Amino acid sequence: MEAFKATLEETVSADLLIHVIDVAAGAREDNIFQVQAVLEEIGAQDIPQLQVYNKLDLLEQPPRIDYDEEGKPERVWLSAATGAGCDLLLQAIADRVGADMIEEELHLEPRQGRLRAALYQLGAVAAEQYGEDGIAHLSVRLPRVDWNRLMKREPGAAA
Repeated sequence: MEAFKATLEETVSADLLIHVIDVAAGAREDNIFQVQAVLEEIGAQDIPQLQVYNKLDLLEQPPRIDYDEEGKPERVWLSAATGAGCDLLLQAIADRVGADMIEEELHLEPRQGRLRAALYQLGAVAAEQYGEDGIAHLSVRLPRVDWNRLMKREPGAAA
């Protein structure tokens, strides 16, 4: 359990947790409870989570996505052994993290060159102009996941 907890401690900075669940396990509900308890213990209980119910081939049921009341994917039922439903997993991940885009106008000082380079590396810069004061005015568009990651590295960059 301690090794498991140490691995999960990195989850506090994640944008989405993929929780793989063995649908054929007799102690499935207890296993889910244990994972949730550890996530709460390490302060990661509020990180968005996508549950992936694997080994669906053992139940002889078709793959599917279950959505929450807001229309977000919350569970994907698949079989990694047969590959059935793996396309649904990719779709669900894209729905959870890819569709949420940020569009911002940033005003970067010359000392913020590292942030500017990171934005270009992500392909997020739509337009750039420089003012007479040396300030770079950037129009950026990128997934919220990447935006949040950048803002953690560069606190105050969007201020």
